[in-house]
Amino acid sequence: MSDLSAHDRPVVYAPQPGFQTEIHRRQEDIITIGGTKGPGKTHGMIGESLRQIDHPKYHGIFFRRTFPRLQEIIDRAHGLFPQLGGKWSGDLKRYKFPSGAVIDFSHMESEEDKRNHQGKEYTAQFWDQIEEFTESQFDYVSAQNRTSHAGLRCYIMASHNPGGVGHAWVNRRFVKGKTPGQTYEERVTGPDGTVYTKTLVFIRGNIYENKKLIEANPQYLATLMNLPPKLRIAFMEGNYDILEGQYFEEWSSVLHVIKPFQIPQEWAIFQSLDWGYENPLSCHWWAVPPGMQHVYCVREYYQTKKRSDVAAGEIHEISKTMFGEKYISSGRVKKIFADPSIFGARGHTGKTIAEDFQAALKEPGTDGRDRRLLIVPSNNDRVPGWNVFRKMLAVQPDGKPFCQWFSTCENAIRTIPEMVHDPDKPEDLDTDGEDHAADDHRYFFIERFGPKKFERPDPTDSIKDASSQRVWKHTQETVFKRKNQSVADVLRRIGV
Repeated sequence: MSDLSAHDRPVVYAPQPGFQTEIHRRQEDIITIGGTKGPGKTHGMIGESLRQIDHPKYHGIFFRRTFPRLQEIIDRAHGLFPQLGGKWSGDLKRYKFPSGAVIDFSHMESEEDKRNHQGKEYTAQFWDQIEEFTESQFDYVSAQNRTSHAGLRCYIMASHNPGGVGHAWVNRRFVKGKTPGQTYEERVTGPDGTVYTKTLVFIRGNIYENKKLIEANPQYLATLMNLPPKLRIAFMEGNYDILEGQYFEEWSSVLHVIKPFQIPQEWAIFQSLDWGYENPLSCHWWAVPPGMQHVYCVREYYQTKKRSDVAAGEIHEISKTMFGEKYISSGRVKKIFADPSIFGARGHTGKTIAEDFQAALKEPGTDGRDRRLLIVPSNNDRVPGWNVFRKMLAVQPDGKPFCQWFSTCENAIRTIPEMVHDPDKPEDLDTDGEDHAADDHRYFFIERFGPKKFERPDPTDSIKDASSQRVWKHTQETVFKRKNQSVADVLRRIGV
């Protein structure tokens, strides 16, 4: 590249014809490069990162999900950057060039690591294997792709292959329906609500374009050919429709997603709730017909950065709109199965999150006492819960899955098929994914349809005032503040 050979500097990188040459030619805001294994993605990005090192305010950065994977990029940089005057700072994981330009190397193993980049200005971002990251990590850090200095071009380049925790969102945003090499537009909402338009392109690579790899290591092709069928198709053909590691392989948008219909009055309604503030708060409404031959997810509430009391109030209003002002006292909505952590975690009013919800989910009774919707802490055993989840996806003798989702439940429909196995615990799903809807579904499924050691009675069934604050406080204080007692033992002791 002519950019790299200015003055008397050595030429440390020369792109191969085809794929690598094409990625350096592009001028879009977001350039994603992928396809098969081995077309030279990483080396191409290392070369591209040097394009603007003559500008004193240039700030490039490489990302990998974990440090051991990042080390491989650093090692490659060690072989090139010093030849251009780059000085390595191990403490900062940074190369600094004679002009003052810098290139950093960073990893984001946990979701919260993204916040380490708040307020930074990165002229060019290089994401290696972006399918290893969550969509929220990419969106958060890509907001720092900016500069205050003239003469610099801001852009993002990201490599990817099929698979990984981010497979589904990468496929949805950058691959599916995209013609390789064609420029598209993506609308991005900034922190202040302003909508910006970014251009993006997907450049598809092929291992056969990497002549240097094939000449030096021809057996690598044999390695790819001997992979299991799904991986072989994904890595040799760059097929993103093969989702290796998908957790809920039973999911089918054709079978499981249906048009909304009017919910009969005699059907029982339940809710499920997974709490989140920075991460999404996920709440869903479930309609269960008599006989429970099927169950339907009919409404969702999916929000971030909502105070617990505000979110509870909005959920209450949705239930009133759907099922009437007296949906609690009429028994139209039976109860909420909730994330058990909300009974100990503090909400935004100083009370527990559960108390904030209980304060909102109420209606005045005819006797002057409030009627409150019962909030039940769910069994939080993950693997048994996922096993029940799979049974809910199974097709029944009538040809319909046991559970179906209204098409308006967009976030559940989007995220459930994106779940993948935890690489360290294959029987569990990877919690680095956007699993909030899956979690609140699990709470409902295991409580209503899962095996139980005992049938837990509703603590309001045997009392006259079915929703009184007195019973709520008594049950909460007794059940959740005493240790080393099963819920069944506590309920028997208090006479429920």
